[in-house]
Amino acid sequence: MYYINCGVYTGFIEELCNLKSRHPNSLFNPISNKKFSSTLWGPTLDSFDCIIKDVLLPEYEIGDWLVWSDMGAYGTSIVSKFNGFMPPEVLPFIRKSQWQDFCAIIGRNVNCHLFELE
Repeated sequence: MYYINCGVYTGFIEELCNLKSRHPNSLFNPISNKKFSSTLWGPTLDSFDCIIKDVLLPEYEIGDWLVWSDMGAYGTSIVSKFNGFMPPEVLPFIRKSQWQDFCAIIGRNVNCHLFELE
């Protein structure tokens, strides 16, 4: 069982409505390839704040970063401050080739922090 700092009230509303079920990936390689039956919960302690149930995941440690693909444009626009939890910080990722294409389209090089994955 994992508790993460985002839940159905802070970006995962589609899971609450049973519209989508996303599986996370780790930003870095897990320590082991062994997987365990897991449930991911949001931070609110609300019984509805369940992101995904009974999924096989590797063992994660406190501070590990999980990544979800295709969160969409409305992932943060419908965030609430339920139980006093603030909206999550968004860290967008883009392939280097797509970033270069974007800079070429807008006609200038935009400075940004680059973090390259192997």
